[in-house]
Amino acid sequence: MSRFWELGLGGLIALYTRDWNISKFQALLAAILGILLLLVAIFGIDEQIRYPGEAVLFPVFGAALIIFAGQYGKNPISQIWGALPFRYIGRLSYSIYLIHWPVIVFARLYLSRPLHLTEQILILVFSVLWAALSWQIMERKILTRTKVPLGRVTLGLTVSLVFCVLMASAVTMSGGLPSRMSEKSLAVAAHFKADAAKDQIDCNTRIPLGDISLSKYQVCQFGDKLGKKTLFLGDSHSGMLLKAYYRLYGADGYHISTAGIPDCPPLISVETTRRKNRDLCSAFIDRMMSYLVTNKTDTVVIASRWANLASDYRAPGDGGRSHTIFDLKNDNKVISLGDALVRTIKKITLTGAKVVIVGPVPEIPFHVPDTLIRSWSGIGKLPIVGRDDFDRRQAKVMQALMQVETKTEASVIYPHKQLCDENECLVSRNGLALYTDDDHLSVEGARPIVNVLRQYF
Repeated sequence: MSRFWELGLGGLIALYTRDWNISKFQALLAAILGILLLLVAIFGIDEQIRYPGEAVLFPVFGAALIIFAGQYGKNPISQIWGALPFRYIGRLSYSIYLIHWPVIVFARLYLSRPLHLTEQILILVFSVLWAALSWQIMERKILTRTKVPLGRVTLGLTVSLVFCVLMASAVTMSGGLPSRMSEKSLAVAAHFKADAAKDQIDCNTRIPLGDISLSKYQVCQFGDKLGKKTLFLGDSHSGMLLKAYYRLYGADGYHISTAGIPDCPPLISVETTRRKNRDLCSAFIDRMMSYLVTNKTDTVVIASRWANLASDYRAPGDGGRSHTIFDLKNDNKVISLGDALVRTIKKITLTGAKVVIVGPVPEIPFHVPDTLIRSWSGIGKLPIVGRDDFDRRQAKVMQALMQVETKTEASVIYPHKQLCDENECLVSRNGLALYTDDDHLSVEGARPIVNVLRQYF
């Protein structure tokens, strides 16, 4: 329903604008403006811009202006779009829209990797051909309602609906038809389900951050109040490590605190091009610095998805680009990840805490548990995750961490040393998934990193 207004705009144009007193020249200007808006949408909208959102106005109003202009006589643009090939594609467009996405989804599920250009072209051609057959064999006849009785169509749709309901009921009542999977796949699914069910950490104390904008975020504390104090700080990767630590060792005799906001880099006085929670991140980190001043802490563990802040290559899983870091202390000029980390670490060490940085976790180009389940059940082949891909993606991050080791007294842990050899990075061990998705480690995957981390407490 959130996009119904887009269809409504086309309806308003069709119903209320045909009798407007518009000259051919004005219509041409409207069409040109529409083309320009579409070009902005095609070349200007990327993953750094929230979509759908305000940016959706560009393609919607661009298309609306072209349709609007076509009502007032021929102009060069309407003649191009009104040519027979374009009209035919327009007639098939909704069928192509319905067909292409399931084909892409099932191809990705089978291949467990992004589609190559040739594969994308083949899917496009297949979708257009399927849509053309659908139009010729079924849709055109149904629309005319003269060659196919409406009752017969209704009966066919009813039978199809009943069949789908019965199949869905059978799958649901059987728990997903487990007989279709191998024992190895069932073990992965059961372990993943059990792992997800134990996400919650029991906090002994919750400390509010004291700001209305941050009211739903708190510092969670648990463990022995007389033990050494450790703070886990960062984004979801910090939470991933803490969850594994808690599951494996509990509080382990320490007093542990944790705080984090999704997609907020644990860096002081910076802002990034990432839109999510951008207005909260800087204030949150400032509050955490104040927390360290008033709550003496022995060790601060900092973890994040570092390549999202420093990489020349897109993320292998979600395809996201790295975000630029801006220095709020220096007129919003660009600052490198290394410089931002060094500044953050030095400020933390002034509170008397030692700092442990957890380096990048190898990112995987597919959802690990799902792909293991499918491949171990004979559907598709488990791709090899090359070590070279990790090295390329994390090159700038490694430079930043070398800078940290040179200019600060912080310790750095490198997860890839536990998860990769010279040729490839592991996604499973002893029949268990090492990841919960494409970039977050499972408890089993984080076990060797946590064991190294404990040595620094």
